[in-house]
Amino acid sequence: MGNENVTRCHDARIVVPQSPPHSREGFGGAALLIAAVVLVTPLRFSATAVLPSLVDRWSLSATGAAWITVSLQLGFVIGALAFAVSNLPDVVSPRWVFAICAWGGAVANALIAVEPIGVASAMILRFITGVSLAGVYPPALKIAAGLVNRRFRGRIMGLLVAAITLGSGVPYLLAGLVGGMRLPERPVLVILSVSASIGGLLVARGLSQGAYAPPSARFACSETGRCC
Repeated sequence: MGNENVTRCHDARIVVPQSPPHSREGFGGAALLIAAVVLVTPLRFSATAVLPSLVDRWSLSATGAAWITVSLQLGFVIGALAFAVSNLPDVVSPRWVFAICAWGGAVANALIAVEPIGVASAMILRFITGVSLAGVYPPALKIAAGLVNRRFRGRIMGLLVAAITLGSGVPYLLAGLVGGMRLPERPVLVILSVSASIGGLLVARGLSQGAYAPPSARFACSETGRCC
């Protein structure tokens, strides 16, 4: 028999670093991530918490007021579908997806406070904020999974979900503590946008690649042109 040129492709294997079962490595980064989530998620209900002031500003009907809230939910749903289909957090570093979406949501939220902005523009900005928040939650969970040993992963995930709930309630807490539901919209929107910007900065500059984050699978081709 003549010599045959046989090329084999081996299955790509992702190796996740292991550590002693009681290792608490990554807890500092997890705490920083949780703080960032608390700072960013108030964007979700920032406009809703000052809705009475926005109603007075634009003389909104009940339907118009409802659309201010619905616009964000629509943006979140569409954004979540887009991120799921594109699988962006697996292609780009989830830290940067989180940070860029946090900054984008902060800018869209702050623009509502600008005087010339009307209700139609505000609905578009709330839609953009919803899309941005869809790029914050899933990457945060992915980042958390790569920060700590699997023994503690469930606890960190639980704390992260609690942080999302706490952050979402911050605008209402602020309304209750300061001025009921008649908070002036401009300072509240600007303050919460600055908060979200800081949260994005904490993740972008304060976190590094988690020790337990799986590396990206590599794409390679054999000499015969077969890719695996």
